[in-house]
Amino acid sequence: MVVSGQIHSLFPMDINPFHILYLDTPISSMESLRQWLATLLGPSVSAVGFLFIYQQLKLSAKQARLSAKQAKIAADNYDLSAKAAERSAALAAEQQRWKKAEFLAEQVREFHNDEVVARVIYMLDWYRRFFEIPSENDSASKIRVAVLQDNETATEAREVEMFKPFFKKRAVVITTEALVHHSVKNFNYLEGYVRDSFDWFLFRLSQFQYLIDAELFSYAELEIHLKYILDLISGGHGHVSDELTARLAQYVNAYGFEGVAKLISSRQSSRQSSTASAPSPPPTSLPVGKTSP
Repeated sequence: MVVSGQIHSLFPMDINPFHILYLDTPISSMESLRQWLATLLGPSVSAVGFLFIYQQLKLSAKQARLSAKQAKIAADNYDLSAKAAERSAALAAEQQRWKKAEFLAEQVREFHNDEVVARVIYMLDWYRRFFEIPSENDSASKIRVAVLQDNETATEAREVEMFKPFFKKRAVVITTEALVHHSVKNFNYLEGYVRDSFDWFLFRLSQFQYLIDAELFSYAELEIHLKYILDLISGGHGHVSDELTARLAQYVNAYGFEGVAKLISSRQSSRQSSTASAPSPPPTSLPVGKTSP
């Protein structure tokens, strides 16, 4: 059995049989050190990188929570600002209503405090009445005159003792002597005085309609203050004669008191609406042959 000879024949003596375990090119010491460092430090570097990424994720999550908190604070602040704005708007609107009410009340107060306006209201409010007016020759002195709404009132007054003396030179019938077109007659001093008083009254009253047109207040707000006076000129009171109501309407249209015409129309419409919406009174049964007083 020749075993050693066979081995010798396979691996000559000058050849290292373990040479196949090594690379053809020898590895340098620096490369070997790099490989060893990579082997040793690679997991550490990966761990450090993971830790860095983890910290970044935590920071991003914290920033997201902070942003959400800031967004909530901003939303809450917006809600507070919106509510504050609503309260401010409501307060401003309330103040505006008060200012409008005060302005209207002041205009009405000035209207009622006007002596000429008050005089005309009395002329409308009474069929016949005495007035003290300045004398034609001396404005410092006063004269007493009788003012009557229409011819029927004048006819009745002629039979009343206290009125009889005034029909000579100191009586004025509104419908036939004062509120007629200027082309019809020449006016004496007393007639002109009554006519001028009505002109000023109608002018002052028309200013309210112009303020309504300017949207400083509404007709409904004005009616609260001037309902009685508007009824006097629009046929809403029985103690103003029909003749005077009709004559006054003609006068308003003839001389262009458009504001007063609108107020008369508004009051008539309001009165009709109130009458239509009011409940009907209960029927009354009267005995046969009796009439309602």
